[in-house]
Amino acid sequence: MYAIYVNEPGCIPYARLIAEAYKTLETRSRNVFKQIIGERVAIVRTSRHSKPMIVGYATISGAEFISKADFQQLFSKHLVPPGSKFDCKGAGKWCYTMTNARPCEPYPLPQNRINHGRSYTEF
Repeated sequence: MYAIYVNEPGCIPYARLIAEAYKTLETRSRNVFKQIIGERVAIVRTSRHSKPMIVGYATISGAEFISKADFQQLFSKHLVPPGSKFDCKGAGKWCYTMTNARPCEPYPLPQNRINHGRSYTEF
C-alpha cells in the first residue's frame, strides 16, 4: 500500500478533509502521483510540529492538469483558499480525484516508512 503526505501547516485540516470526503481533489504543482493512480492509499497528515499520522484512506481515481481559472472555479472540491501556500501560482495545477474516502483513528506512519522530501511512500 502507498501513503500520500498531506501537509497541514496552518489551521485547515486538509488530510482529515480528504479522509472524510469533503476535499475530493488533492492538488500538486507537479504530476507526482502518476504511478499510483487507481491505488487505494493511506492519507498521512504532516506538519512541522507533529509526527506523520495516518488519518484515513482513499483511492486516487484520476488526475488532470487544470488551468488557474479552472482551479479557482473548483474551490469547493479542493478547498485551497486564494493566496494560501497551496494556491495555484503558475499556469495551473495537477488535481487528483480522491474517491471512496474513509477516516480512521489517527495512528503513526511507521518510522521506517517516513520518506522526507517525497509526496508519497510505500509501506
